[in-house]
Amino acid sequence: MATDMNWSTHINEAGDWGLSFLGASPSTPQESVNLPHSLSENQMTSTVMHKALKKNVLLVALLTALTAVDTNGAENRIWINGQIDNSPVRLFFDTAATHSVLFRRTADRLGLKITERPPGVQNEPGMAPVGGWTDPCRLSLDGLTFNERFAVIDLPPSVDTEAEGALSWRRMADAVLVFNPKEATLWISNAIPSAAKDWTKFALRKDSQILGFQAEASADEKYSIYIDTGSEGGVEVNTQTWNRLLSEEPEPRITLVAYYTPGAGLMVAEEIWVKKLTVGRLEIRDVPVRRENAVVSGALMPDHAATLGLYAMKRINVVVDYSNEAVYAHANVDPAPPYPQNRLGAVFVPRSERDATLVAHVAKGSPAEEAGIDNDDVLLRLGGLDATRWQTDPRLRPLGRFWQQAAGTKIELTLRRGATDYETVVTLRDILNPER
Repeated sequence: MATDMNWSTHINEAGDWGLSFLGASPSTPQESVNLPHSLSENQMTSTVMHKALKKNVLLVALLTALTAVDTNGAENRIWINGQIDNSPVRLFFDTAATHSVLFRRTADRLGLKITERPPGVQNEPGMAPVGGWTDPCRLSLDGLTFNERFAVIDLPPSVDTEAEGALSWRRMADAVLVFNPKEATLWISNAIPSAAKDWTKFALRKDSQILGFQAEASADEKYSIYIDTGSEGGVEVNTQTWNRLLSEEPEPRITLVAYYTPGAGLMVAEEIWVKKLTVGRLEIRDVPVRRENAVVSGALMPDHAATLGLYAMKRINVVVDYSNEAVYAHANVDPAPPYPQNRLGAVFVPRSERDATLVAHVAKGSPAEEAGIDNDDVLLRLGGLDATRWQTDPRLRPLGRFWQQAAGTKIELTLRRGATDYETVVTLRDILNPER
């Protein structure tokens, strides 16, 4: 790994211009989006980080169970409310960020001095382009204070998120991370829970910039699984596993998600529900699954088999012992909590970062297709709202909350196909149905 400035690879030293950043971020007016995965628009609960009085332990109170529909479109994250140079800041804890990050608008609001990215610098595919680095500043987290230098990320206008940046997991890499889905908490501790010693043990990937572990079932396999707490979704699997899952289901029920990743741009992916997912020696039950972004996983995740988002982390118990290079995991067999699925089966996303026109991507057999919507149709109106004003009308953001309304909800849409405008009514229904 290079020790000097390297303009095309990502290192842990501030001063590099490309880094791994798989945080989730709602890129479009509507859908969940990752920053190489996605900032999505679901229910948020407040999160607290504090220093325990009797032990040198940090507790991050994680999101409570994901609730199916939130008309406010708030985000599910491991929230960290802190201060930078005595000014409040709202970050999320991200196991897929190699360095702590501030979004440009936050760095500007805080008045931080930034060393800007030199012109003409190119990054490797999949790397999040760093727009600059802040000078060292004082980061305070409820009594804990340390110096931090943040990478500055420039988000396109279509990315809508309440997060102001991300705290890299590497700040706490020497501790023991305890993910507990039942209590909806993440403990950052100095000891492994005794119960975890009876769980399946995996080897941590210390050669990876992203938190990951080896899950192969035999010596001739290479399966690595990564954890991305910046993503609110389920599991991203490699293309081989995705094709296998589709072949096992004669008529798969597919919906779509859209997300933004700084390293790859705006993405649209198919999503299905899987009752039992086996990847090497790891088994997860009742999770939404989508195919990997091969550009990102190929650049950042050696031997990528799967990436676990926050919803997937609610389906397993996980303990990460970084110092001893071990991960312990145990399946959660409790009923799956509600998942904020896209009941339309279509997404409307900008043509590009420079063209705000919302064009349709439609899943086969979806309510959207049944209502006569085709790929590339342009969204003009949503009920009584002018959808072309999605960038300025707060009533339209996040757009994804409309598609997450209860099954049976009817939505009037006006669209344009070529030179012809038409109206249709879509009836939402459950597509990812765990009880099917």
